[in-house]
Amino acid sequence: GLDGAHGVLVMSIDSDSIADDNGVFADDLIVEINNRPISSAEDFQRALRALKTGDDVVMKVLRKDRSPVRRAWIVSFTMP
Repeated sequence: GLDGAHGVLVMSIDSDSIADDNGVFADDLIVEINNRPISSAEDFQRALRALKTGDDVVMKVLRKDRSPVRRAWIVSFTMP
């Protein structure tokens, strides 16, 4: 739905997980974590390793919103 977008595609979400509790959905494309661009699985893993318990996390995701076009959403939560 968005040509040229780079990120990590969320394939599924475990119920009752931190992602589920904070509004991350399957088919979201994560493009940024705490202002760090995410364009590969390696970028995503690196960003996750940098997080510590109690850190605030802001993810920018692209999401289909009742149309074939993806729109940007901001998901914010605190690491448990």
